[in-house]
Amino acid sequence: MIHNPEIVHGETPLVPVQISLTTLNRHPTMPLQQITFPLRGEFITLDRLLKACGLAESGGRAKTMVAEGMVQVDGRDELRKTAKIRGGQVVSLHGARIKVLPDPDLDQVSPDNGD
Repeated sequence: MIHNPEIVHGETPLVPVQISLTTLNRHPTMPLQQITFPLRGEFITLDRLLKACGLAESGGRAKTMVAEGMVQVDGRDELRKTAKIRGGQVVSLHGARIKVLPDPDLDQVSPDNGD
């Protein structure tokens, strides 16, 4: 048996735990929040997307969420705060899923055929 002076009379010591606001606001049985985000332009950076969708209170918080490994892009962990998110990509984090739609104005641009 290991003796730990922090444990008094069988009590477990208090350990500081970081819990994000997203975790606190979501009940485990609540459905995943589905967000559709229409792009205006070719891409948006990941931190700006999180802020624009209201999933981060500030740009700084968005960057922290990414740095802490809380965000996935297309099912893979993403640690680049300013990763370029383009139409068709899916961004996920605890409690939310963002489907990024391409800018319809960019889809209609056709290459110059020399006419």
